[in-house]
Amino acid sequence: KDFTDSENSTMSGSEAHLVLRLLPIVSVIIIMVFLVKPVKVTPFRCLPVRPSLQESSFWIDYSNVPVVLVLLLLACQALTPSQVIEAMAGDANLQPYAIIILFFALAYLCVSLDITGCFDYISVKAIKRTSSSRTKLFFLIIGLSSALTVVTSNDIVILTITPIICSFTRFIKIDPYPFLYAEFFVANVWSMALFIGNPTNIIVGEAYSIGFLEYSAWMILPTIAAGVTTIVSLYVLFFKDIAPQIHTEIDLDENTFLKDKKGAIFGGVCMGTCLVVLMCSSLIPIPLWTICVIFAGLMLMKDIHNDYHLLLKVPGSEVYEMEEEFETRGRSRRSLTTSMSEDSLYEEHIPIRTISAQNSILNRLSTTSTWAVIARLPWKILPFVFCIFIIVYDLQVFGWTHEIAKLLASVISSAQTPYVYVLFLY
Repeated sequence: KDFTDSENSTMSGSEAHLVLRLLPIVSVIIIMVFLVKPVKVTPFRCLPVRPSLQESSFWIDYSNVPVVLVLLLLACQALTPSQVIEAMAGDANLQPYAIIILFFALAYLCVSLDITGCFDYISVKAIKRTSSSRTKLFFLIIGLSSALTVVTSNDIVILTITPIICSFTRFIKIDPYPFLYAEFFVANVWSMALFIGNPTNIIVGEAYSIGFLEYSAWMILPTIAAGVTTIVSLYVLFFKDIAPQIHTEIDLDENTFLKDKKGAIFGGVCMGTCLVVLMCSSLIPIPLWTICVIFAGLMLMKDIHNDYHLLLKVPGSEVYEMEEEFETRGRSRRSLTTSMSEDSLYEEHIPIRTISAQNSILNRLSTTSTWAVIARLPWKILPFVFCIFIIVYDLQVFGWTHEIAKLLASVISSAQTPYVYVLFLY
């Protein structure tokens, strides 16, 4: 009986260990499902609550599913808090925090430049030169998306050019899909060219200590080949849609899109200088993320400086009047007799006005360019990337990384070409 109980206990322990080993793999599969197909949930629709609450909804997508799965792994003891810390800290080759800082610093730099209207101005000015030819307009969108992707990132290009395409296609009454598909495809393909093109490039470069120029030396020719192939394929695919002429004149004033000329010039200089310094990073003993943070900090200081002068120093604004009132009150207070205490003066004059003024400040701060840039940053990617690093680390702890590597090695032997194709299919 004791032997049977011991055997059952051993089997139960091995089954539990097998379940724990499978949890990280299942987590990766679940993340991939919701990454491709997010789900919109309205949890209060069938409950007897007020209508506004019944219509409230949220998305189950790549920003929250990985967080829930990491918490589940912790609860099931398939992951320990110390392993979470180790995964986020990284090692000598790869530091997740450095990748996140680098990505968000570049994102702030690009979005802040976009807020000035610089990209909109360039896009509209270029589109107006296409005259009445859909074909010229098609290739112009491709060229513009490709060029901006190379110097910024694919996310910034899609967020910037997509509204412009929707606007002018609606205005001249043509199908927007050929132009949108062209923008999406070339933005993703040409983002391979530079180290900063997308987060994947940054992760690979940081993991294998690949410098800015070294990365481009490896990737520029494949990117050009893939880019040319994509452009030819798009032209063949949408030839019938872009052949007819445009009969409506594109009447757009590009100057109305440029909101801050000085800011655009300053941002363009910062962006260009940042790219040059990144190219020379192999000669400078400074991490790439530090370089990006420096230039993003310059843009942030520029935004705060502009907002300060536009918001707090505009005569006639509520905030300005509040400052004037406080200054006047201070001068009056110094001239009052000692018969009136400071506390009674404060109670008599401040409470209601201060509350409304504070609300006014908060409302006006929410409309500043700094807040607009911060709000447009891709915050959803932050929990996604951190949790992916944690789950991948858990795969390594349970030996899945080694097993998958052995399986790939056995399938493709020592030939390099099959290896490339197998990873491509994966």
